[in-house]
Amino acid sequence: MRYVTILLLVLGVLGPVVAVEQPNSRPERPMYPKVTLDGIEDLKLGAPLPLKSVFPGLVLKTYQEPDYDESGRPIARSLVKFYHEGFYLGRGMLDGNKRLVELEITDWRVTYDTRFAATSSWKHVQSQLPEVKLHYAYGLDALVAESADLPGLQVHFETSAYGTQSRLTGDFTPLAVTGLPGTAKATKLRIFWIPLE
Repeated sequence: MRYVTILLLVLGVLGPVVAVEQPNSRPERPMYPKVTLDGIEDLKLGAPLPLKSVFPGLVLKTYQEPDYDESGRPIARSLVKFYHEGFYLGRGMLDGNKRLVELEITDWRVTYDTRFAATSSWKHVQSQLPEVKLHYAYGLDALVAESADLPGLQVHFETSAYGTQSRLTGDFTPLAVTGLPGTAKATKLRIFWIPLE
């Protein structure tokens, strides 16, 4: 009787394992969302934000954040947070017509066109962006890497990573690319919509 019980337990445990569908029999699906100059997966920059994404596991949550216009009057900014299977990926900004106009991606799982991510090293970013330029942006309090070949894409780094003792000042002050150590890690990818006029 004891052997029969053990046999039933073994079959009860191993039976479902044998019946599990093999991973190769399922259609391929990307693990994590990707961003490009067009947007994040099916959520396109310059287009109205849909109620939900068709990318599996990508969830949107819109919200309002108080802000001020140039004259100091209070306004509400429309923003959207992006989550993938429970993980926070970053946020986006909407314009007055509910169009997605900016993305800020902070999660390492999301890559730009499979080339680099929000936590890539400066050395890797330099190898992926042709003729990259580095600036200090006072309004963002960040080091911003950009390439003329990819307008609308910025890679941000902490100002403390820059190898200088002098204080960084000014808005979009050009910096030497050699002043940022190759091991410095990016903090976010910022992609914004540039309307064709």
